[in-house]
Amino acid sequence: MKILIPLFCLVGSAAAMDPGVPVPKTPYAQLSVAARETLCGARGRATFSEVRAEMAEAHRFRYVFTDPYIPKAPSKTAVDQCGDCKDKALWLASRLGDRTIRFVIGRVRPESRISHAWLNWQDSAGKWWVLDPTNYSSPIPEKSIKSNGYRPTYSFDGARNYAHGGARTTAVGARY
Repeated sequence: MKILIPLFCLVGSAAAMDPGVPVPKTPYAQLSVAARETLCGARGRATFSEVRAEMAEAHRFRYVFTDPYIPKAPSKTAVDQCGDCKDKALWLASRLGDRTIRFVIGRVRPESRISHAWLNWQDSAGKWWVLDPTNYSSPIPEKSIKSNGYRPTYSFDGARNYAHGGARTTAVGARY
């Protein structure tokens, strides 16, 4: 059974769950391969205390911007103790090994000029969390996300690519 992992998108004035639509390709081919490779072996479930501890460690890694489409392997991020948003998110996903995680590319705020990477995670009680180790040292509860924050464009799990929001109309059937 495939678990569909909803993401956060804007509907009216409150955040709502958006599972995205599966798409064959995205403009982020190298990110999707890295995310799938990192997430494909995830079989377990992380506890909240594990998530909080690993996220705090990832947040302590020095931020260093790299080529926007080529992520470092999580093992390289661990050795370097630095990386950008995609590197930190992939490292965190690899450490947690949780099957509910999705690697997300999107905008933290509508006015953001560049894309950002983070994870979405569902705890054992069914609550959803944003894991953004670049900007925060602890998980952000989905219910606290304001209607103008964390807008996914594409996401990846261990098997599929997903398009969200406006990307749905361009990604489905698009040629890249």
